Amino acid sequence: MKNILTAAILCIATTAYAQPFSLEECKDIREEINHYEELRRKGGSVTKMESWKKSLRILETQFQEGECIKYGRAVW
Repeated sequence: MKNILTAAILCIATTAYAQPFSLEECKDIREEINHYEELRRKGGSVTKMESWKKSLRILETQFQEGECIKYGRAVW
């Protein structure tokens, strides 16, 4: 639940200010992405898998819109 709330706040912040994220913010998003990818690899109920997939898509969008790719390997 905390992760989804964090993702929602970052999403709002991204659209409100449209500024690139800092390296630390990008690392946090990347860690969340990795977390949800790991959960999906382990499997679960259909409901959980869909919820994780939705959260993952939100985080991936934030990563892209926050211009995190500019940090290259530093965020991986």
